[in-house]
Amino acid sequence: MSLVIDRDSADAGYIALIAAEKTAFAYNFKVELNDKPATGGSPKNSIFYFKAIVASATNKFGGPDDMVQTTFELAVSGQILEIAASAT
Repeated sequence: MSLVIDRDSADAGYIALIAAEKTAFAYNFKVELNDKPATGGSPKNSIFYFKAIVASATNKFGGPDDMVQTTFELAVSGQILEIAASAT
């Protein structure tokens, strides 16, 4: 699984991913999408929970006005639990 994010060396999650890439351990992940319904009493996004090893981290440099992105390759170990988006 590829996780592509904008590089932010001050973000705690980014720092944790960089540290995890230097180990051979599997870590717990929570990925939340921005897909909640437009209507409903208390709309919620889809959430995925899984365990994975951070296998690699690669930076992508674009043009002068582009954000630097880092692609983390994750080796998922086990099942992925999906909590579907809902209106409540």
